[in-house]
Amino acid sequence: MTKSPPVGVHLSDAAPLIAAYRALFIEDSELIDVEQALPERDRVTVYLANHGSFIAPFPAPMLTVAHLLERGGYDDLVAVTLFHKVAELIPGLSPILRRFFGHSTPKLTSLSGLIELMKARQFQIVGTAPEGWASIFTWDQPVGKLTKVGLMVAAFEADADLILAVQKGMEVYGREAPLPFGLRLPISGRPRGFLFPVYWPGLRATIRVKFERYEPSLPFAQRQQLSPAERRAWNEQEFERVRLHMNELYRSIPDG
Repeated sequence: MTKSPPVGVHLSDAAPLIAAYRALFIEDSELIDVEQALPERDRVTVYLANHGSFIAPFPAPMLTVAHLLERGGYDDLVAVTLFHKVAELIPGLSPILRRFFGHSTPKLTSLSGLIELMKARQFQIVGTAPEGWASIFTWDQPVGKLTKVGLMVAAFEADADLILAVQKGMEVYGREAPLPFGLRLPISGRPRGFLFPVYWPGLRATIRVKFERYEPSLPFAQRQQLSPAERRAWNEQEFERVRLHMNELYRSIPDG
């Protein structure tokens, strides 16, 4: 393997952590339409997964990278993963994320820096779970309000490939606590209750991940012709379009 890249890590660097995670958390798995998940070397591929409880977003990216490594030919691709800022506050977690997922390089913390790195093809793979509050609240639909949308904006600006990686089965790692009498929390999206992470030794999930390449409603060339105001309005509409499509994919995944 070549020397470490200036940003991110090689996919093969994540292999030890993936093996440990699969042994501790995953009983069985199935990847549906996995051909849709294959990246291209000369483009940036952005993966979007649904979140679940605090520890639940990991199966989809772990299984996706594991498949690419098992398939062969992708080991040297450079990847970064955008985690919530709260990850920086958990003692000992941030160094692990940096070591295995290329998390938290300075330029990735700004939208302009992220777009610059994507346009320069400084990495080929990046992913996140854009439901920013999904680890705390519960919603009426499987995929709730998208709040971590910076990576999606960067993908639109840099003409990156978007792949939805919608997962089912990670729900065992969360417990819902709905508000009584149908009450709603007085915040954006009106969540119906709270979601608490759960885990104990021996708790392992059967995960199914369904992939689909996402085609924006406007081609890149047409988006470039929009005014800043028009582009912001289009982005907001596209975020909701992505969310609704992720819900459709989730519902199409068979239960265990």
